[in-house]
Amino acid sequence: MILNYRTSKFYSFTLTSLSNMFTLIGFCTIVAGLVVFTCFNITLRHFQWIPLPSGYDTVNKQHNWRNTIGSLVHATIMWIMSYMSLPALWEDFVGNYTQLGEITLGITIGYAIYDILDLFTNKPLRVIWPLLIHHFIAVFFPSLFLWRQEYLAYGIICCTVEVNSIALHIRQLLLMYNVTKQSIIFKANNVFNVITFVFLRIPTFVLMLIFLVGDRPRMVSHWNTAMLLGTAGLLIVNLVLFKRLVFSDFVKKTSYKKYEVNGNIMDK
Repeated sequence: MILNYRTSKFYSFTLTSLSNMFTLIGFCTIVAGLVVFTCFNITLRHFQWIPLPSGYDTVNKQHNWRNTIGSLVHATIMWIMSYMSLPALWEDFVGNYTQLGEITLGITIGYAIYDILDLFTNKPLRVIWPLLIHHFIAVFFPSLFLWRQEYLAYGIICCTVEVNSIALHIRQLLLMYNVTKQSIIFKANNVFNVITFVFLRIPTFVLMLIFLVGDRPRMVSHWNTAMLLGTAGLLIVNLVLFKRLVFSDFVKKTSYKKYEVNGNIMDK
């Protein structure tokens, strides 16, 4: 990946700002997440040690493929680490703080910064602006939690929904590799996708809203309000995403094909 001038300036500013905000562990894991995913992207781009899907011979398609694989790796790491971190934080969503939780959020901040840089250098702004907003949120709130060394459990519980993201990314890759929706592997992934969406992803954001309302007296009011609005926004986005998923895979109407581009129901 070749970084242009605007990306280099952003990269330098980001590292300087982060080093002044976080503990040594937090800062190091953010940098590690950024560096590891950047190196992963570079090696995948130049060595293609995972076979390209048939017909993916354009720069744009290859970037979509690499981005999806990177997202799948990130989702898998976050899912495992969040479930390892959550038990120690569960009793107090406001005050409990652990090094493992700090490392988990540090990695996801680093990944989000990497993906911003990757999208910024490979896609026009008019295409990626919704993702940039999403990634800004993914950097802002975890950074707030690490900076204040509070509210860590809210960031970790958000990461637990990555088990559903794994299914979504696998779905994208299956379609990229021309696996039909009638195949057993696609149907099995679909079942897992719907189950984790209905019983984990959506209820998680509903529970977070309930917990945030209950914890409001113990939190800084404007941060609580910001987190309530952010969580409500995520819930709405995920409800729309679920609707698109159902229409794309279970409702056989050609009018709903507009929801899917290269297997991505988020129009990524």
